[in-house]
Amino acid sequence: MGIFRVYKLSTSCVTGKMTADRKTPECVAYILYKQPSATLSGQGYSSDVKYWMPFIGNVGFHSAPWRGSFGGSEYISNGSHGCVNLPTYAAATLYKLVIHRVLDEYIKEGDCCIDATMGKGGDTYYLCSKTGESGKVYAFDVQADALRQTREKLDKHKMNAELILDGHEHMKEYVKEMAVSCIMFNLGYLPGGDHHLATKTNTTIQAVEAGLGMLKTGGIMSICIYSGGDSGFEERDGVLEYLSQLDDRKYFIARQDFPNKKNNPPMPVFIIKL
Repeated sequence: MGIFRVYKLSTSCVTGKMTADRKTPECVAYILYKQPSATLSGQGYSSDVKYWMPFIGNVGFHSAPWRGSFGGSEYISNGSHGCVNLPTYAAATLYKLVIHRVLDEYIKEGDCCIDATMGKGGDTYYLCSKTGESGKVYAFDVQADALRQTREKLDKHKMNAELILDGHEHMKEYVKEMAVSCIMFNLGYLPGGDHHLATKTNTTIQAVEAGLGMLKTGGIMSICIYSGGDSGFEERDGVLEYLSQLDDRKYFIARQDFPNKKNNPPMPVFIIKL
């Protein structure tokens, strides 16, 4: 059962300008999804890119055809707004490598899936792209701004999902299908939002328990756990303790740690219902 794949790509790049508001996060992360022909925008800029692969919130790898040079000290005087700018050929190579994302093997067109932590809609978009027009995607968040940003993203790509302004611990009240193929959690807070409005240990565990009950045999749940900083460690420890008590005859659980990395990198966890 293949869960984790490791690829290595060496290329020159340009990271974020070394200021508090533009510095690229120092982290170990996994690519959340890939998207062709995206428009990246922020305060004072809007750029069209051919390849977009976010790894933390709205920070990611992307092609940067407007740049004449990469590498060296370019980031000091002409750094990005936080993303990793790549030459188009390198971005294309990376884009092709991200073919067998772990979840791809478990989702097919027409499936029902749940994004338990909507945020800016990255996972919702990904699930819609996999399930197609004949599928069904539910997405949950407690912040109206998350629904707004997600709806804008989906409308731009002519996709549709049921966006629900409520906590994910209440998902059973909205999702009537009992054969869900994939459920995704990205714990923590809305990138760029109020850090005090973050997922909490008790409601996260309630949501995970509810989701496992709806997951079909052979279905998968992914949980990206952020810890340290504003998030602390309570949620991480509580979720891992809950998962450790699940029957190993019913669930296969794999998690990826980075023991020699600093700053508490995110921990991806995958649960497959047997």
